[in-house]
Amino acid sequence: MVHLNWEKSENGTLISSAGSLLHIGQFFFDESWNDQVYSVYPYTTDTNNRTLNVDDSILAEENADGNNAYIDLELLGDDISDGILGYVTMGVNSSSAYSIMNTNYLNSTGSD
Repeated sequence: MVHLNWEKSENGTLISSAGSLLHIGQFFFDESWNDQVYSVYPYTTDTNNRTLNVDDSILAEENADGNNAYIDLELLGDDISDGILGYVTMGVNSSSAYSIMNTNYLNSTGSD
């Protein structure tokens, strides 16, 4: 999400109903990078179901109209355990206006 004129709550979280929301979207990693990351600890212990890019309907939406939702990545060393650096270019329409429909936020005791 891209916010303008946002406000911070007392506990440091973003008040999502404040300011202007200009963009809501997601970025993705090529599946070959995902495979490399999931092959090292702690990701090898992850028991959650993984959604592959080919099965992700949001990816199709984000890649529509000539857009590229993939982050360009490169290794920081000889292999994945040395780290990865990612690059992305994103254009934002400053006259757009979106809203988030939520009724909770994170506070010092969890969520409220």
